[in-house]
Amino acid sequence: MFISFRRLCCSLTTVAALSLVGTAFAADWAQWRGPNSDGVSKETGLLKQWPAEGPKQLWSYPIGAGYSCFSVVGDRVFTIGERDGGQWAVCVNTTDGKEVWKAQIGPVDPGQGFAGPRSTPVIDGDKVYVLNPLGTLTCLNKADGKEVWKENVMTLTGAKNLRWHLSSSVLVDGDKLIAPVGTSDSTGFIALNKKDHKEIWRTKDANATGYSTPIVATLAGKKQYVCFAGNGAQGLDPENGNVLWTVPWKTMSDVNAATPIIQGNKVLISSGYNVGAGLYEINTDGSTKELWKNKSLRAHFTSPILVGDAVYGYDDSVFVCLDFATGNVKWSQKEYGKGTAVVADGLLYVLGEKGNLALVKPNPAQFEKISEFPTPLSKVEKPRCWTAPVVANGKLFVRDENQMVCYDVKGK
Repeated sequence: MFISFRRLCCSLTTVAALSLVGTAFAADWAQWRGPNSDGVSKETGLLKQWPAEGPKQLWSYPIGAGYSCFSVVGDRVFTIGERDGGQWAVCVNTTDGKEVWKAQIGPVDPGQGFAGPRSTPVIDGDKVYVLNPLGTLTCLNKADGKEVWKENVMTLTGAKNLRWHLSSSVLVDGDKLIAPVGTSDSTGFIALNKKDHKEIWRTKDANATGYSTPIVATLAGKKQYVCFAGNGAQGLDPENGNVLWTVPWKTMSDVNAATPIIQGNKVLISSGYNVGAGLYEINTDGSTKELWKNKSLRAHFTSPILVGDAVYGYDDSVFVCLDFATGNVKWSQKEYGKGTAVVADGLLYVLGEKGNLALVKPNPAQFEKISEFPTPLSKVEKPRCWTAPVVANGKLFVRDENQMVCYDVKGK
């Protein structure tokens, strides 16, 4: 009886301890838009309010020119920048901001109007995969940045570059790497074996790649790659690249850049240049049904986010909330310009174009700001913050066109 009682006490103590630490959960962010490609972090136990001066700044790091976002695994953050006569993938220690390694992935790209790369590194196991604006896809060792292989997807397919050059990231799915190739009369995306870069398939339609990163989804009971390409949205069969369905969607210069939102069998797409947004239902026979279409969410380059039944995003330079089912505007807020946003621990992290960072409660009834402060990015001449924040492993990462700043946002 004594042994049973002692075991019971030990069990109760263990449960109590687990309940205390279970309120906080750290999570990696290893690819574009996070674990589920939806801009939502799985982090919990974060600060619910910030001091007037903002959360504690840990460090800053000079990335170099560009708009690439971050991937975070453990105590390492990975991104890309243009400096020192080339374009570089970099790995930085998240504890102290010191550079662990940098690897050149291409030359300076002079022809796109805005300096620097835009794609985000993808971390898969012990490898890093990164696509530069000129079409070179490089595989690096995560530990030291040593090159494993590289392949130029435009040279491989005979494609030409986009007007603003390749900007989307690659998708890793099992042994496949799904990459955009640019504009071509015969293909828009290619699948390579991630281990040896041998071609598995390429799409067989004349469709410019566009600027949006492919994502994995299950629609109408079938796994597929959803691609918001230059001429519209489409679902690709993972086995052969065949097109399963299409939604025609033409935007100036093929600038379909925002990542689609997936809910059930529905796909929400949005683009700028006064085009707008639309919600479509995908059927098992490959047909699609338009549920609504309007100009209330003209996402130039910032991907909208679904929280509950509401969509939060940018209608050009106005932060808005829409009802997902109807597309009706619930509210709008003009103070953040062409900003960006992500969700972590149930709250919106909203980075304004001019460098102000706000913590906002998702509330379809009204705009409900909790905290806001000016980051150091707001102090530079002509600030331009077009890259989405990332929250991972208790830290918040933000950047402008040249530098990255890291904050401690763990709850106390």
